[in-house]
Amino acid sequence: MTAVSQETDTTRVVKYRQLRARRTRERMIDAVVAHAGEGNYRISVRQVCQYAQVGRKTILDHFGSLSLLCRVAARERWRDLPLPAGAPTDQERKALAWALLVGVPRDV
Repeated sequence: MTAVSQETDTTRVVKYRQLRARRTRERMIDAVVAHAGEGNYRISVRQVCQYAQVGRKTILDHFGSLSLLCRVAARERWRDLPLPAGAPTDQERKALAWALLVGVPRDV
């Protein structure tokens, strides 16, 4: 095997692992959003693991804690959350999503 083909194989493996990690991350965020869509804003690690088909360690590897996963979901996917119609502006919707998922008001 030449040095060029070995480098190409290594690059492909790295790209595949990065893609797989992004998909896993999205599945975990999807789990939080899906449970919030059902009215469950206090999701458990077990629920995330079951929905996203991952182990507990995967949550820790990607986010460090369930709390940080919920913060990321609130920050990145607040538009996907079914929030009450009483929050008309985007800023109010973001704040409500944060409060529901994280459990504390967001510092602006």
